[in-house]
Amino acid sequence: MLKIQLNKISNRISFVLVISIAVIFIIGTSLKSAGTKNLIWIEAEAADKVVEPLQIVDMEGASNNKGIIAIGNHFKKEGYAKYKFSVDQDGEYIIWGRCFWLNVCTNSFQVCLDNLQFEGLGEDPLTNQWHWVMGPRFKIKKGEHTLYLWNREENSQIDKFLVTADASYVPEGLGTTSSIVEDFEAGIIPKNFTFSNESGWKIVGNGTKGKSLFQAPKPPDNDLFNQVLITHHYEDNYIYSLVFKSNRIQGNSVFVSFNYQDEKNYYNLTIAGKVVKLFEVNNGYKKLIQQKIFENNLISSELSDFSVLRQRNKYYIKSGGKRVFTFTGDPNKIGHIVGFGSSLGGVFFDNVSVGAYDGVSYNQNFHEPDFSAFKERPEISSDYLQNLKKGRRNWWIIDGVWNEISMDGFEEIEGKSNGNQPASIVFGTDYWKNYEMQVATKLNDSGGVGIIFNFQDKNNYSLFRWQRAQSGWKYKLDKIESGNEIHIADTVAPVPRGGLASWYKINLRIKDDSIKVLVGDELTFQKKNKLFKGDGKVGFWSADGHGAYFDDILISSIESLSSPKNSKYVYNLCGVNLDVSTSYSDWVPSSDKAIQLLDIPGSGPVACLNKELFEPSMIYNKKIFKHDFKISSISDNVPGDIDVNYNFSASTHNINSVYRFIISINKITVTKNDQAVFSKTINSSTRGDIEISHFNGRWEIKEDKIRLASFIDKGEWETTKMGVGYSGVGKAKIVMQQVSIENY
Repeated sequence: MLKIQLNKISNRISFVLVISIAVIFIIGTSLKSAGTKNLIWIEAEAADKVVEPLQIVDMEGASNNKGIIAIGNHFKKEGYAKYKFSVDQDGEYIIWGRCFWLNVCTNSFQVCLDNLQFEGLGEDPLTNQWHWVMGPRFKIKKGEHTLYLWNREENSQIDKFLVTADASYVPEGLGTTSSIVEDFEAGIIPKNFTFSNESGWKIVGNGTKGKSLFQAPKPPDNDLFNQVLITHHYEDNYIYSLVFKSNRIQGNSVFVSFNYQDEKNYYNLTIAGKVVKLFEVNNGYKKLIQQKIFENNLISSELSDFSVLRQRNKYYIKSGGKRVFTFTGDPNKIGHIVGFGSSLGGVFFDNVSVGAYDGVSYNQNFHEPDFSAFKERPEISSDYLQNLKKGRRNWWIIDGVWNEISMDGFEEIEGKSNGNQPASIVFGTDYWKNYEMQVATKLNDSGGVGIIFNFQDKNNYSLFRWQRAQSGWKYKLDKIESGNEIHIADTVAPVPRGGLASWYKINLRIKDDSIKVLVGDELTFQKKNKLFKGDGKVGFWSADGHGAYFDDILISSIESLSSPKNSKYVYNLCGVNLDVSTSYSDWVPSSDKAIQLLDIPGSGPVACLNKELFEPSMIYNKKIFKHDFKISSISDNVPGDIDVNYNFSASTHNINSVYRFIISINKITVTKNDQAVFSKTINSSTRGDIEISHFNGRWEIKEDKIRLASFIDKGEWETTKMGVGYSGVGKAKIVMQQVSIENY
């Protein structure tokens, strides 16, 4: 592994970030066994037993499109799922869960091992996206054990578990067994590496106190293309990356292959000196697609890196954080092999990885004062930077000295300048874009703090700063381009507070070429500028001569890979044969089980509501929608004393809001988090065909295509979950014929 020692480097590193090795074993479907790395993956739906109100349902975004949802009452120890697994050594094991929370009031389960006490899994504020949640630790003995998942909060969802004794490992993405990450520190050539000539390869020291895979030099007249091939299991949305350096430069070429089907069909990057060429090999014929000339020689004793992102059959290729090529491949040609090698040898290859690309998702620690509900939550790790290096790809110091320190009873990181240069550190991937980043910061009275985004290399990135200037404190937005600072905007800022109360929450929302920045609840900037457009790593900045502190990092995609766009879903809840349509499986059943299949005289079996209503009875669609939308429902037999309800659980700037539309015969009422925000007197008769839309901040309510009301909501929504149902004081049998949802 080509190592970077934290606190010992002041120059830049700009190669692709990778995660540590994960060797995974899965045996059968219900009995799992840990391998030498003690990583045990368990699918939630692979339970030996499931007791309601826990249910196995289809779940969009889950690893096998299935998982478990809690349909029970809040905080009741009722219903469980049971799993068996085994470990090969005594130790302390951590339970992780890949979870989906609709909002912060439905964000936890309970777990226990064997007969040990119940512990919570969840209570974190990351909502409306799949993410990994660190759970409790249990000390157990070698042998077979039983994991129990118990209901705690209604509508909480879980996709899979990880049971591990490796405290430094942080799962990512789907937690799939097909992730490949090799840093060669074990000194063993991986078994999944296939060599065209294995005798020319060995693991050696690389001059950085680490090890690399070395391709030995070979004679120039040896035309044999000597390369390594690695099989993976991804078809789309994955990143393949590696770094290399060479002690044989003149006349040498490095080859990087991907989407490799066989020796006659694949894509190939050929790096020779300053020139990079992209080829397509089709049925043995080699065709040049693109080429690019760099300013510097890429084959040298200095590190070079290349990464390939395949996303929806489109390929993005980067080197040093900068875009090199973009092209669209043949959707019918999917190769599950990648490779690398060189023409003359003498090349060190390292940090080779193939892993899922799930957009932007990252979180660490939640104890900053603004998060009062999580103030007592323990630190995720006691070795903050090192754990992040191992489990969340590497953090790279650009300038300054960065340490993990303990302050105010918690662990955080501190950045200090080294001389008269600001301190900066970056993390993430070269492909991060369209995300919201939240971080807690603390700074002293004479310094400054900043957030880096769209980072390509030390000479090209964007920067938000809260800094002391000659005229007083300022908020500043700048773009660093080719090493030159381009000023975008600034505004007067308050003087930072001191002491224990000096933690501030900074929130950046980056989408395409627009940026929104909040410090606490104060909106400091809302700008649109083409200079901001792009992707790249993120990071932290501290003013020269001073220090700053950072903690409580939360980053999430504004637009996920799986989010539907311009899509329409029509749910005919009664099928052709008057049975419940299979599309009903896209809905979470009402917790009171009131919306069900009933036999109504004259109509036959239909999906309908049948109960004496007091509280709302709702069904929620399982899909998470983005941007603007329209939902409509067609119902029959809605009595005058029953109200039609629409619920929208929205996430904006990591703040969760629940909008509820209550449509009665003579009034429309809209509440946000149970506080009235709009009402209007109307004259409605049937409320049988209701449509509600949200577009460019405007809500509109229609009945039978006629507009009843509209109002403005200035919030920008990133994610929305929708529900439809009924409330009132009478007894009702309402036939739900059709629900349609359109996502713009």
